[in-house]
Amino acid sequence: MLSKSKILLFLVLFLCFSCRQENNFDKQPKEDRAYTLFEKGKKADDISQKLSFYRLASKEAKVSDTILPYILDHQIYYSEYLKEYDSAFFFANKMRDLALKNKDTLLIAQSYYRKARTFLAKKDYENVLENMYKAQQYYLLGGDSIKAGKRLVEVAIAQERLGDLAGSQQSNTRALELLKHTKDSAFLVSLYNSLAITYRRLGDRKEALKEFQNALDHSTASEEKVTILNNMALIHADLKEYEKALKIWQEISKIPTKDSINWARAKENHLFYKWLSNGTREIDSLKIIAEKREAWKDYSGLLASYAHLTSIYTREKSPLAKIYAEKLLETSKSIKSEDDILLALDHLVDLSEGNSSKSYAQDYIKLSDSLKKARINAKNLFAKIRYDEEQKLVEIDHLQELSAKQQIDLLQQKNQKLVAIFAILLLLFLGVIIYIFLQQKHKREKLNERYKTEKQLAKKVHDELANDIYQIMAQLQEEKHAKILDQLENVYRRTRDISRENAAIKTNQNFKEDLFYMISKTSGNHIKLITNGFENISWNQIEETKKITIYRVLQELLVNSRKHSKASSLILSFANQKKFIEINYRDNGIGFDKSGLKKMSGLANTENRIKDVNGSFTFETEPNAGFSARIKIPN
Repeated sequence: MLSKSKILLFLVLFLCFSCRQENNFDKQPKEDRAYTLFEKGKKADDISQKLSFYRLASKEAKVSDTILPYILDHQIYYSEYLKEYDSAFFFANKMRDLALKNKDTLLIAQSYYRKARTFLAKKDYENVLENMYKAQQYYLLGGDSIKAGKRLVEVAIAQERLGDLAGSQQSNTRALELLKHTKDSAFLVSLYNSLAITYRRLGDRKEALKEFQNALDHSTASEEKVTILNNMALIHADLKEYEKALKIWQEISKIPTKDSINWARAKENHLFYKWLSNGTREIDSLKIIAEKREAWKDYSGLLASYAHLTSIYTREKSPLAKIYAEKLLETSKSIKSEDDILLALDHLVDLSEGNSSKSYAQDYIKLSDSLKKARINAKNLFAKIRYDEEQKLVEIDHLQELSAKQQIDLLQQKNQKLVAIFAILLLLFLGVIIYIFLQQKHKREKLNERYKTEKQLAKKVHDELANDIYQIMAQLQEEKHAKILDQLENVYRRTRDISRENAAIKTNQNFKEDLFYMISKTSGNHIKLITNGFENISWNQIEETKKITIYRVLQELLVNSRKHSKASSLILSFANQKKFIEINYRDNGIGFDKSGLKKMSGLANTENRIKDVNGSFTFETEPNAGFSARIKIPN
């Protein structure tokens, strides 16, 4: 059995051999102060309070903490919600710098995505386009094709808003390939809806209808269905298929929805195109919808209301036409909708006279030329963004190729060192194992030799010395020799006891019965013996050397008790612990003074026997206070 010190040495060597540095980057403890503050921020109801907690959490977090990107993400989101755009950009740049430091490709992508969303809130579509494209490129580089596809849909929407319709179609087509395995129906709806809008603006209304139908097939929410069906109705109206359009709007009116803005859009289109198709004039209803849109601050909806009212009043040659055209111009300028500004100017050119009409016409021509240039620039902008990003990736690939050989050389050197270290540790490990094995083998051989010597001594005492004494006693049967005879009989009994104490011990299946018999007989008839737990020990599963040790130790304690302790009662308790067998001995004898321990050769012999099997032996005694001992043998 291995000693504790050797087991410790073995474990140290094994750990040295197998140890490796674990990356604790993803094991942020929940008790961490940054985590606690972050959780408080998530639970806070007030947004300013949320940001306050996130700011404190950000200060507490380390650069290597995995909680930090989540903190920054929440700071960006809520700063954007409060329209604190500079703060949102600051946190997005901080996220990007953190990602670059940690070489986290997906986090770089997330930082560009957050910047793009902030630019979208500002309606800065050129910067939306640039940052969203960078985001999708890094998602591709990081192996997340689904998120790359989603970002590409948003690139396409930005291109459509900038007037790059062909580019928008190309981006959506590529996005469709990336998203073919996605289960996110919302993004598929956005993708097909975006494709349909570009087809409609390009004049290909049949293809637009087909893509709107695809969007409708993937839509699950009633709000989405209302929007898509409304767009499909508008295409039928463009094609002068008013019956089909009106039928769809009639169908929309039956769809339950909580989205008042979308419902109002569909309702107003229904009323306007009903007027176009059969002259039914519901001007009051249209004005009520316009008033509601003003209250909702639905400015894009207001543009449609003003455009429809302008068209109706223009046909009726009402002076209200110019009033609504001017409202259309004012509102479209406030939200920077160039197409609606052109529509308003076109109406005002016809509704105005003299210099006023001429001024509107000049503004129209100027803006129209500007929009054409902007759309050409949008195409060129995207081409430049794509070229720059692709060049960047080419440079990265080139640098990776250049450094590949150096990396391989370094890896080979590192592997050679690791192999050498492994070989040394393996040899050392094997050496220790062999040394321990040989030492244990030598110890077992010594124990076996001792037991063999004890058996031989017992046999010799019994066969030679005891028999000779017995023969002498037989010759001295006369009365005159009675005293000598008594002395010889005493010597004979002692000799027989020595023989029995050192006789061979059977460690077979009968060991349990033999041990109990020895305990009962050795303790003596004058001592009251109590045993506890003896039956609970799995005696057949104990090693042979340990059985012999237990037998001899108990025998020695019981013999000492019988001869010297003058005890009247004795308790032996046995317990089968997880890693050892525990035996507790206690008598009520006279005990002894520990200062005379050196003279107690029997106790020293007992302790040595137990140490030979890596066990432990402790005892307590005082004069006239009995004797107790605790024995632990590894099982």
